[in-house]
Amino acid sequence: MNLRSVPSAALCSFLFLIIGTGAWTLHANQPSEKVLFEENFTDTLGKDWSWLREIPNRWKIDKERKELLISPVWSEGNLKNIPLRTAPDLKEGPIAVEVHISHEPRDDYEYSGLIWYFDDKNFVAIRKGPHGDDGKILSLVRKKANKGDGPPSAPKNVICKEPSVDLRLVITEVKAQGWYRASSTDKWQPLGEVEMPSSGAAKVGFRTGNGGDNPSWARFSKFRILRLGS
Repeated sequence: MNLRSVPSAALCSFLFLIIGTGAWTLHANQPSEKVLFEENFTDTLGKDWSWLREIPNRWKIDKERKELLISPVWSEGNLKNIPLRTAPDLKEGPIAVEVHISHEPRDDYEYSGLIWYFDDKNFVAIRKGPHGDDGKILSLVRKKANKGDGPPSAPKNVICKEPSVDLRLVITEVKAQGWYRASSTDKWQPLGEVEMPSSGAAKVGFRTGNGGDNPSWARFSKFRILRLGS
């Protein structure tokens, strides 16, 4: 299904996923959602979190604001300082991953967002941040066999000038969708869909990248993992 062909009136709907085929459409009724995990960042990260190439002085927790702060760094592939946890089994049904991000990048290509990670060469992600002449955008990106991972190959790029936004990745065994909204009282809007770059065991977490010499802080809060159903 091409999300860009859906009439705007249909966007008030939520996702209904047909699990066997990996296809999904918008449904008039909100599907059942079961919260599998929530992280409120009231203390140190829980035991089930691990770091991909951790840089200890470029992350911290704000207990009062219940936020995880990560300062983007530049590295080849931008796969450093990424907190991850084991993703649920997709064979049991589709998964939604949500987070609230507040971030004002200081460099032209700096970004933050969500990632569903198989390995360094295969993942899908939503990224928020400027991209040169494209301006401040939201993009659903995919890297497969070490190719891709940038707004030029995204299904669509949406202008996002506000510092704060809610992001949602919806994952089945064969497809990934990106969604966003300005606040929890707004309706989810589509960023498009891509085929999954791999299968099997994966991890999910927060990705930042392209930070410069004057680093900013991306603030992550209200992180949830949900099982979706009809």
